[in-house]
Amino acid sequence: VWMPRVMAILSIFGSSFILYDTIRTRQKRRKMLNQMLFMLSVFDIFGSIAYAFTTLPTPQEDYLHGAKGNDKTCKAQGFF
Repeated sequence: VWMPRVMAILSIFGSSFILYDTIRTRQKRRKMLNQMLFMLSVFDIFGSIAYAFTTLPTPQEDYLHGAKGNDKTCKAQGFF
């Protein structure tokens, strides 16, 4: 339960540093590679946030450690 959350937080920090580094100067912002890296990091942050809450939205009836959700939260997690 805690390992995915720790790894997700580390991934968010790493992607945040990449975001900062790619938009730091105007010259870096103009390069296509840095623009693609910027967008990749943005979507990685979204994915890491979803990964951090892997077991949280799972229905309690599934008897999974850390599950605190219901059917609607499970479907919402599946959507994202």
